[in-house]
Amino acid sequence: MPNWSSRTVVLVAMFTALMSVAAFIQIPLPPVAISLQTLVALLAGLVLGPRLGPLSILVYLAIGLVGVPVFTAGGGISYVLKPSFGYLVGFIPAAWLVGYFTKQSKELVMGKLLLLAACAHLVIYAIGVPYLYLALKYFSGTPVSLAFILKSGFLIFLPGDLLKSLFFMVVAPRINRLHTIGAFREFC
Repeated sequence: MPNWSSRTVVLVAMFTALMSVAAFIQIPLPPVAISLQTLVALLAGLVLGPRLGPLSILVYLAIGLVGVPVFTAGGGISYVLKPSFGYLVGFIPAAWLVGYFTKQSKELVMGKLLLLAACAHLVIYAIGVPYLYLALKYFSGTPVSLAFILKSGFLIFLPGDLLKSLFFMVVAPRINRLHTIGAFREFC
């Protein structure tokens, strides 16, 4: 059992709360809304590292699944049947990926950060898009084509995710400097 300080618990809770708030900063598009949650998942991995970043997202999912309305369309165990749930699950390995590679890197170079953010988004898509297909086709009985799924579950998000990746690329070195001076060192 890790020896967690109260500061560690507060920081994990802060990213859980940020994920909840980011769910409501959205552009509603059917069948899945665009939100700032992917950016928060990347930042959780960067700040909290490969263990605590994903943990903050797991706590967020647990809170939502027990019924607290922290997801874009509410909460509760039935949310696993929503088309967007796969994207939420994808945030966990995306946060781990960012946490792992930024922890291994001695210097955060902008080009590598952009590539890392793009890879993290691809991880989210790799889980979210197939889940979207399964949820629409089998959970809700909606006839869907592969072209529709790729358009509505992947292509429509690319411009926004590119902007979020660029933002991540710019802020990550600044946040990393806080690590260097010790502001977050105990967390990662």
